[in-house]
Amino acid sequence: MDGLREQSLLFLDVNARIEALCAELYHFYSRVFSYNGDVSRLWQKTAMEEENHQMQIQMAMRLSDAIEDVLPDGLSVAYSIHQKLHRLVAGVRNNPPDLVTALKKSIEMEERMAFLHVESSVKFKDESIKRMFEALRGADRGHITALKRQLAIETLALTEMDE
Repeated sequence: MDGLREQSLLFLDVNARIEALCAELYHFYSRVFSYNGDVSRLWQKTAMEEENHQMQIQMAMRLSDAIEDVLPDGLSVAYSIHQKLHRLVAGVRNNPPDLVTALKKSIEMEERMAFLHVESSVKFKDESIKRMFEALRGADRGHITALKRQLAIETLALTEMDE
């Protein structure tokens, strides 16, 4: 296997594992916050979307010659995000956060993933794979918007309780 193909497969594999960890985390949050139907449904919906992203990336792995180049920082950024996310998932399993903290950490994570899904990490030969990664970035932005909206609702509710 040549170096570029190996780098491409590694990059895509780490991305797929990141999406799987996100889905795992969001399914966990859906159960932890099941007392709040709206929040639980948001986590569940987002988890299923992350699973879909994982499958799309795995499909791209079968077309790994679609990547022209993995830029020097692309793989290291992906590994860094994966490690941080792995620690986050392990931490929240041992000590589940309150809802506001869970939302804030998820927003931060989604922002990092959106950064990873930009063309600053890889250059594509195949336009369809490029569009797929652009769609993933758009989905990450949608997740950020939904999570921020829920954070605003929860923060407002807490503020009203303090008055």
